[in-house]
Parts: sequence; structure tokens; C-alpha cells
Amino acid sequence: MPVTTRARVLGCPVDVVDMGAAVQRLVDLCEAPAPAQPAVVVTLNPEILMRARREPDFQALLESAALIVPDGIGLVRALHRRGYRNAVRVGGADLLEAYLPHARRLGHRVALVGAGHGVADRAARVLEHAFPGVDVVADGGDPTAHTYPWGNTPVPGGWNTAFPMKQVGYGKGYQYAHDLDEKVADMECMPDNLRGREYYHPTSEGREKLLAQRMEEIKQRKEELRRNEESSPGKKAKPAKRRGDQEQEKD
Repeated sequence: MPVTTRARVLGCPVDVVDMGAAVQRLVDLCEAPAPAQPAVVVTLNPEILMRARREPDFQALLESAALIVPDGIGLVRALHRRGYRNAVRVGGADLLEAYLPHARRLGHRVALVGAGHGVADRAARVLEHAFPGVDVVADGGDPTAHTYPWGNTPVPGGWNTAFPMKQVGYGKGYQYAHDLDEKVADMECMPDNLRGREYYHPTSEGREKLLAQRMEEIKQRKEELRRNEESSPGKKAKPAKRRGDQEQEKD
């Protein structure tokens, strides 16, 4: 198997790979004789990274992973600062999309496990529609009060932006905050029964003070956007002009 370059960000391992190398690594892992322990592939994002820093057992799991792709632009930028100028983001959903044609060609079985009641089965049907002939099995299991405390609370459609779900309408109306002028979208991302709930309360010390200020700015901006929407239904925030577009206008 090809050896990937394994770097570290905040003490956590991450492989410097592009999409082609990541897919080839997946194919090689699936084609290799069955190992004593299953090969773990991690799509590392900032949330996973921070959890690993808090939980030694979780950190150990990352250390044992066969492939860890940088699924987050913040991780990519950190790798650039460490001298890995060729580092690129390899998103988990994009990786699945790129791998599935190989799975179909080589006869690999793809298993979808977990999520809410019926989600894995519906996702399997979508994959079979998008990649006819691919072998997909699903076991969402029965949700319990511990694993899914909100029962059958629906997932907001805007969250389901990953391919191939977008082919059947998921993600329609999603607003990417980084494309907007003030980097704040007025899209509601929480189910109705969780709307307004806060899970993080920064302190007034150190950098958390700056986070608190930014969170307050975002809160005020969202309220302003909602008031504007109520007074002018259908009007949305304008996308920000990208650097390349601005340079073309100057020319």
C-alpha cells in the first residue's frame, strides 16, 4: 500500500492526501487480506480533534486509524502553516462519492450503520439510485433514549448537503455563511423543539472573551436578518463577491 504523509495538528494525527490518494488508500484497504483488527478511516474535523484532546481513549483510536483525511478547511490551513503546502480538504461525503464507483467495479459491499430510525435505509436507497449496481446494506438499529434522546425529531433539510442526498432535493435553500457579506446566514439549523437552545457559553477570560463578542455579533446579525425577512419576505442576504470576481471588475 502507498505510504501517506502523516502530520500532526494540535497533537492529533492527520494524513496529507488529496482525493485521489485517499480513494486509492480505501481501495487498497478493502482489497487487502482481512486484518486482525478492522481498518479505521477517520474524516478529521475540528470537533473530532478537540474531542481527542480531551479524551485519551479517543486519541488512541485516532492513532490506530489506517487513514485520517483532513475534513475541514481549518485543518488544511494548519497543515499549510506547518509547511505542507500541497494539503487539501478531503470531505467525508466527497470521499464516499469518489469511492463508490470503485466499490461497484470491485464488488465491495458498503454498509451504512447508525443514525436515526430509518435514516440508514433511506440513505442506502439513495446510493443505489445514484450508483446502480452498488451493493449497499443498512442497519440503522432501533433508537433508544440514550442514543437518540429527541425521538423522531426531523433533521432540518439544510443540514443534508452531502452528495448524493442533494440529488433528491436535500440541501435546497442551504446558505453557506462564508459566501455572505458578513459571514452570517439567517438559516435556522435547529429542529423546532431545540430552537434557541445554547450548548456553549464562553467565559470572559482569554480568547473566550473574543468568542463571546463574536457570538453576540452573530446573534444580533441573525436577529437583524430575520427582521428584514419579516418586513421583506423572500429577500435574502447577498452573497459576497469572491476575490477573483473583484479583481476582474478592477480590470
